[in-house]
Amino acid sequence: LRSNELPMSTLSVQSTAAPSSASSSLPSEASSSTSQLISSSRQHQAAYQRRRHGLPPASSSVPAPQTSQQQMAQRAQLQSRGGQLDGSGSTHRRRGLVGTSTSDLPDADKERMEAERVPSAWSSEDKCETLWVGEGGRRVEYRGRGQDHSDAAAVRADRPIPMCAGIYYFEVTIVDQGRDGYIGIGVCTRDVKLARLPGWEKNSYGYHGDDGALFASSGQGTGYGPTFGTGDVVGCCVDLHSGTLFFTLNAHRLPGAASDLHSVVLRQGSSSSSSSSSFASPSTLLYPVVGMRTPGEVIHANFGQDPFLFPIDDYVRLQRRRLLSKSLASSVSFRSPSLSSSSSSSSSS
Repeated sequence: LRSNELPMSTLSVQSTAAPSSASSSLPSEASSSTSQLISSSRQHQAAYQRRRHGLPPASSSVPAPQTSQQQMAQRAQLQSRGGQLDGSGSTHRRRGLVGTSTSDLPDADKERMEAERVPSAWSSEDKCETLWVGEGGRRVEYRGRGQDHSDAAAVRADRPIPMCAGIYYFEVTIVDQGRDGYIGIGVCTRDVKLARLPGWEKNSYGYHGDDGALFASSGQGTGYGPTFGTGDVVGCCVDLHSGTLFFTLNAHRLPGAASDLHSVVLRQGSSSSSSSSSFASPSTLLYPVVGMRTPGEVIHANFGQDPFLFPIDDYVRLQRRRLLSKSLASSVSFRSPSLSSSSSSSSSS
């Protein structure tokens, strides 16, 4: 073995062999050589351990701390991409935003990251002309005639909810209910007409403020919750694990609104084999949507840029525990036949 490949135990003995009483009586040159030997042994030991675990060589260069001016420039650059900096200067991602630059990644990784991004604003293009979208895609105003149902207008979010999101939640504040408060909030697929309020068309779900009704792929609503208007905060939660949908009103959870989301999102694969039915088509993914119908109606959305009024994190933790318990139960039931058969064979033998 070469000196830099000595076993760890040998290096440990070399670095601790000299007693403290003997070292005090050594000449200065001997003490210096001993210190150099100890330092060299420790360096060899560290290098050996890094090679042993497949780590790259340690770098002696330490990055200089950022100045306040550099931190301000980095903060401005990150916020322009949708992220934020915490007090220590490190990056962190808020729910509903992805502040990661993809300019240096391969095309395949860029496509995958783009497919995994979640909605973060209302679309400025995928909307009716009578709606105005502003304030970074978070504010929507109705500017149409508002005379009858044909004047209804809706806008979808900038991207669909990816299947990998698992549980997705957003909130809408009613800034002004306008003349009649015909405001609907919910989700729909990409092929749903936007000249209709949410829930009136197939593959669309909407909770309406004027009558508190729930519209689920039908022009006929059913009683669901209280009416809502100016100052109220309406939330919408899509749980792709269970295929369910529910709404919240002013931080209070309302009853389940739908339990068939899997049949909507995965409907493209339902006619094929069971293995392919677990994949969603881009045209079947759900988008957050909001619709209005009378003048003066204004809403402001929160896709995770601000803290939510409803404690969605508690719901996520609860669902995570349920999924874990279900997974453990299925694992036990899957193994139990083999265990019983092995025990019976041993007893018969």
